Order: sequence, then C-alpha cells, then structure tokens
Amino acid sequence: MKIIKRVTLTFILLLLCTANITASAQNETDADTTTARILADMRKYFNTPDRDALYRSAGEYRTHALKTDNIYNYYKGWETEILYDVNFNRFYQAMKKTMRLSEEMHERGDREYYYNATHLIGIIHSIQGNNKLAEESFLKALNEMPENDMPQHVSIYMDLANVKMEHHPEEAMIFINKAVSLAEQAEMLYQYCDAMAFKTIIAFVMHDWKSVKQCYKLYTGVKEKDSTQFSNTYLRYANIARLTAEGNYKEAAKVADELTNIDKYKFKLLVYEAAKDTTNAFKAQKEYITAKDSITQYIQSTELQSAAHDLAVADAVSDARKNKAINIILGIIIAGSLCIIGILLYTSRKRKQYTNDLKKKNKELIIAQGKAEEAEKMKLSIMKNMSHEIRSPLNVISGFAQVIGNPEFQMSDTVRADVAGMVKKSTESIVKILNELLDISDSDAYGNIQIGNWTVSDLCETAADNCRKAVENGVEVVTENHTDEDTTIATDKQKLLKALDCLLENARKFTDKGSITICCQKSGNNLEISISDTGCGVAAHERDKIFEHFYKGDKYLDGIGLGLPLAKRIITQLNGEIWLDVNYKEGARFIVSLPIKKA
Repeated sequence: MKIIKRVTLTFILLLLCTANITASAQNETDADTTTARILADMRKYFNTPDRDALYRSAGEYRTHALKTDNIYNYYKGWETEILYDVNFNRFYQAMKKTMRLSEEMHERGDREYYYNATHLIGIIHSIQGNNKLAEESFLKALNEMPENDMPQHVSIYMDLANVKMEHHPEEAMIFINKAVSLAEQAEMLYQYCDAMAFKTIIAFVMHDWKSVKQCYKLYTGVKEKDSTQFSNTYLRYANIARLTAEGNYKEAAKVADELTNIDKYKFKLLVYEAAKDTTNAFKAQKEYITAKDSITQYIQSTELQSAAHDLAVADAVSDARKNKAINIILGIIIAGSLCIIGILLYTSRKRKQYTNDLKKKNKELIIAQGKAEEAEKMKLSIMKNMSHEIRSPLNVISGFAQVIGNPEFQMSDTVRADVAGMVKKSTESIVKILNELLDISDSDAYGNIQIGNWTVSDLCETAADNCRKAVENGVEVVTENHTDEDTTIATDKQKLLKALDCLLENARKFTDKGSITICCQKSGNNLEISISDTGCGVAAHERDKIFEHFYKGDKYLDGIGLGLPLAKRIITQLNGEIWLDVNYKEGARFIVSLPIKKA
C-alpha cells in the first residue's frame, strides 16, 4: 500500500511548534516591551525569505534573554532560527545549529532543556526521510523531557506516529493513541483536537473507513464544545479522509487538488487508489514522484552548496592558520632574540647595580661598625656611670651606718643631724635614679593621661617652687608669666610638672651662679614654656645628642643622663614639642610648646 511521506504535514507541525514557542515566550514577557518587540519581528520574518532579518531578530532575542537572565527564551531564540532554516529547506545549516545548541546545553548543564535540541534533531531527520534516526531522536527526547511537560509529550508522540506511518501504520496508531490519551488526561482540548485529526489521517492511510468516520466525528465535535479550542491545522486532510470513507471520491479528489504543495499529488493518489481509479492513480503517482524528486534535488543541492561553502571556509581558515603559524614562529624567534638581548642587558645592569649595592653596603657596614663601637663605648660608659652614681650614695649610707652602729662612737646632736641629712640625701639620690629608670622604661605609664584644665601661672609657680628647694645658694629661680592670670591649658598636670622638673634639674646641675628663669607666653594657639639658665650652655657638637638616653655632657656631675630624654618623651605624649634654643648665648634655653585647649 502506498502511504504518505508527509513532508508538508511535518512542515505544518513546525509552524505550529514555532507558534507555541512564540506564544509561550509572550506569556512570560507580557511586561517586557523589549522582548515583545523582538518577538513581533521574529513572527513577521518567519515566513519570509528575508533570512538576514530573521537571524538578526533571533540574535537580538537571545542577547536580550541573556541580559535578563532568561535562559528559556535564549534557547527558544535558537530554536526559532533553526526552524526557520528547516522552513526554507536549509537542513544542513539547521542540523549544524542544532548540534551546537545541544553542545551548549550540555556545557551549561541545563538538563531540563536537553530534549528541545534532541526533538529538533528528530524533526530534521524526519523531514529528510531518515525515519530510523528520527525515531531514535524522538524516543531519546521523551526520556530527557520532564514528566509534567504534557504538551511536548503529545507533540513528540505525534512526530513518532508520523515517522512510523509509512512502513508501520499500526505502530503509528499506537503512538497517536498515546498522544490522544495524554491530551484527554491533561484536559488540553486544543492538543486533543490536533491529535484526533491526525488519527483520522492515519486511519485513512490504513483504509480503516470505520475508524476514519469515528475519529472525524470526535475531531469536529471539539468545535461544538469550544470553538476557540478547535484547530484547523489538519482540517483539509481530515475532510479528504472523511469524503473518501463516505465513498465521495470525486469531492475528495477535488479537495486534494486544492492543496498547494506536494501533498496535493500524494492525497490524490490515495483517493484514486481507494476508488480503484488506476488511470488517475498512475497519473497522480507520476506527478507525486516528479514533485518529490524536485524537492529532494533542491534539498541535496542546497546541502551540497552549504557543505562546499563550509569546506571553502575551512580551507581559508586552514590557510590563514598556516600563515598565522608562520608569523607566530617568526614572532617567537624575534621575540626570543630580543629576550636574550634583554636578558644580557638586564644581567649586565644588575651586575653593575649589584656591585654598586655591595659598595654601598660596605660603606653602611663601616658606618654601622662605627656606631656599634660607639654604642659599646656608651654602654661601658653607662655601666660605669650607673655604678658610680649608685655606689657613691650607697658608700655614704654604709659608712654612716657603721658609725651609728658603733656604741663607742659618741656624737652631738648637731653631728647626728648632719649625718641624718647626708643619709637622707644619698637615699633620695638612689631613689631618684631608680625612678628615672622606671619612668623611661614604663611605656604603659605614658598611655594613661589624665587631662584637666590647669592655670598656667600655677603650673609655672609649682615647678619653680620645686626647683628652689634644690638649687645652691647664689642661684635665683625666677618666673615670668606673659599670659593672662586666668589663662588655662588642658593637660596632664603631673606629667607636665615631671617634664618641667627634668628640665629644671638639668638647668640646676649646670648653673653655679646667676639665675634659672621659667617664662610662659602665648604663640598663636600654643603655650610656650621656656627654661633658661646662666650656666655653661650646650656645646655645638653636643646639640644632637642631648636627648639621647644616658648621654651626659659632664660625666662628673650627678645623674645618669635620662632627664632630658624623659622630658622629651612626656612632652611628645602631651602632643607638644621640645627643642634647644640655639640662638640663646647666655647659657642654655629649652622651649616647650603645647597646644592651648580646654578639656
């Protein structure tokens, strides 16, 4: 029995698939005017030969889908372009794009979309007449798709019925019955209508006239239930089947003759065969074979041209790659030569730099060695000084302790008072040395600052009174306050007085006669307190060392060289500055500058 190949019917299915694609995308993007605009362009160009316009619209649709993170629409953009190629018999290009689409889906891991590409591959094989590969692809798509996607299940079962209809119409009937059953279960009236119309055609091919009449009645019954769900896709074909089943062969052939594609000849052939009109059947068979061969030749010619174009492109790419490879090799050789030259120049420069660095380091080592030797000398000097400063008062205390402890030694009240005073002075000297060491080494003490508002005049007078108790006769301690009597400063009183005591103690040591002056005055937003004396002053070569720990200008004077470093450390903690006034010539003058602010 001659049965239909259904090139055109499959083409109609493709148009239906495209309609479903665009309708589905439209439902998702009603609020997206850009998507709606591009979608309208794709619909407009889908049935026109303007390939560039369709490709441009599909590409824009894919790009916009990626921007909006809609991978579903991205793949639908590809499917629309592929179906367009199939629509115009460009199967070679359609298959290339479909294979690329499948690879991309697998690379992305989008398992829920695998079946779309597999389904497209089956459709292309089906239209080309390769029913075996088409069936394999459709069955694979069924396994890949989600179980709840009923419309796609119905569509693929109809495609399986199509590829089986020519050689195994009984199996085709099994597949179409599955499609009908699924559509009924899911209450998809439109899909049920299409499936029942297609079942009518399969019964027509099998010459099962009773089934044709029953299926046609169920098919057209959908229109009576809900005309909006009635599908006209297969209406003409179903009418041909119904008229033939009723024996109205003349009218059936007339309706078949109104078809505008290859199905015109195939359906006329089937009608004439049913009517046992051998003459017209032979004529229709001849016209069918001629039309089919023409389409086949066109498809083969198009695919050969596409393949030849790809080969030409591949050859051009191969030549370009060869030339590129040659250029790359030459570039590598030149670059290698330049690298070698550069390495030699770099090595020479580094060697020169290394030599210069060695010379510089040698100089630094010589300087460091000198500093180390000087530090070692200072260390020995400090140890000697510390030993002397502590041993002297200890000897005094020890000597007088022996005297006092001797019961045979009798002393007057005056002598006893002198001894007690000297012991006390020696004890205070040792305590002072230890306190300076503790103060200079206790870093935590300087983080604990107690800020309060203090009158400048009171601070200066308190520091002066402390100094007056220690100076020798003949040295006067003077205060000069050039600020207002009520001028205050926000600072830590105890720490500031400690710093001033250190400066005044330094002045006392080097002043045998004359005066020590404490002067307070404003300088902008700062308060300047200067400590001036009429002593020996500071030699020029000592100015950079006086704030160093344990440095003593006169090693014979008492003290261990921590007064000035301690004063500088405290003033720095109080956000102030301290320096030696090198322009003062009558002795030594240290100036303390502190910001004036209120707590």
